[in-house]
Amino acid sequence: MKARFYWSYPTRSLVRGGQRTLLAIFCIAVGVLAIVALQLVGNMVNNGLTGNIRIGNGGDISVRSNQVPLSAQQLTIFDQLKAKSQITDYTAIAQSQGQSTDKDGQFQVYTVVAVDPAKFPLAGAPEFVTPGSGSLSSLLTGTNLVVTQSLLTTLSAQVGDSVTIHTTGGRVIDGKVSGVIKNSGLF
Repeated sequence: MKARFYWSYPTRSLVRGGQRTLLAIFCIAVGVLAIVALQLVGNMVNNGLTGNIRIGNGGDISVRSNQVPLSAQQLTIFDQLKAKSQITDYTAIAQSQGQSTDKDGQFQVYTVVAVDPAKFPLAGAPEFVTPGSGSLSSLLTGTNLVVTQSLLTTLSAQVGDSVTIHTTGGRVIDGKVSGVIKNSGLF
């Protein structure tokens, strides 16, 4: 007795040089991707219109110097504006690229932000995953570090782990993870 195989039309069409079937599969995939992209754009527009921009930005405005950091003398301008009540407050941050090794010994590159925990951010507060009632001023003491959920996952680390950070400026920072910030808003 001879074995018979029953193929569905798309499979048989593919075997026989089914360019139409490949085109149909491609069109379906593009359609699904288009729907997903439209949904993502819709969510971003919704968050942009209904979200709090001050919290997302950490304040009303942000002044950056990407090439050369602002000097202490340049920061006195903000002190003068504050003294004249032209601004309510300001806080300086330092931002650099850093890298650490994960549990597998692979280098992971990320952004390191140094802040004054008593003043940063000016608007809103980060939402902590661990500890739930955490704050930057209580967790950023000594050599403690706080990380976002995504960085914690990337480094395969846990709260309490020691981390060595090598910055692009040549600095080496040794610290212990003391808290985890939820991936939202400014973070």
